[in-house]
Amino acid sequence: MKELQVKYNIRVLVPRKGSKDEPIIVEGKDKTLVKDAVLRIKALIAEEKERRRVTTPVSQTLCIPKALHGKVIGLKGQNIRPVTQALKIKIKFPNKNDNSDEVTLTGLPDQVDQGISRLLNLVTRFPPCRA
Repeated sequence: MKELQVKYNIRVLVPRKGSKDEPIIVEGKDKTLVKDAVLRIKALIAEEKERRRVTTPVSQTLCIPKALHGKVIGLKGQNIRPVTQALKIKIKFPNKNDNSDEVTLTGLPDQVDQGISRLLNLVTRFPPCRA
């Protein structure tokens, strides 16, 4: 912040931490420099939001028929282990006694998306279940 204040000859008033509705105030004598500083601050905020989005773990749920869970996992995890290790994600299948079809993937957003694609590819390798 100090670097911006010196570079653009402005004063920046940042709200207290935790106050979400208060604006950031940028003051200065040269309107052009103030506008440039505002644009730079907005860009920095957008970069930080994107960095957090990409580096914050997420969980997504995918429905895979219960009858296919064992085949998707493979003998001793041989089908699923390469996916979890390559993408550094966690994949949680419901317990054997749970009749849920929900499989949860947890990790960084891009890796979870790739994990979903790989799981869906595994599912399509097996014939449909009969009820």
